[in-house]
Amino acid sequence: MSDDGWNTAKTTKAQFKLFRAEAEKWIDFFGLADWDVTFLHNEIDDGRAETSADELNSLANITLAKEFQVQPGGEISESEIKQCAFHEACELLLFRLRILSTRRSTRVEEVMREMHRVINILENTIFKNAC
Repeated sequence: MSDDGWNTAKTTKAQFKLFRAEAEKWIDFFGLADWDVTFLHNEIDDGRAETSADELNSLANITLAKEFQVQPGGEISESEIKQCAFHEACELLLFRLRILSTRRSTRVEEVMREMHRVINILENTIFKNAC
């Protein structure tokens, strides 16, 4: 248990397979066929998943963390894995917006805050209605 009362749970190969399938579903749904996406199951510094991309070459890495923070006695649910995949597909959907915004002297923090605001809206509408 960490100092903040949370436990660490390892993500499984089956959860990674679900994550990838779910992310691919949403990438297809959003019509993001122009991206060459690689899925990774690695340790990450912060969070449960992350997306990084090379806009010029339309290359993206979508990574599921090998460990999640969970409440004591908690497990990583299928719904959490699916929501992480949806979130990362949304990041890819908005990635170019982020790049364009930073080219106009907009601070990255402002763009990231707005980008996550939009993702949360999509999670609370499209994701919840589609499942």
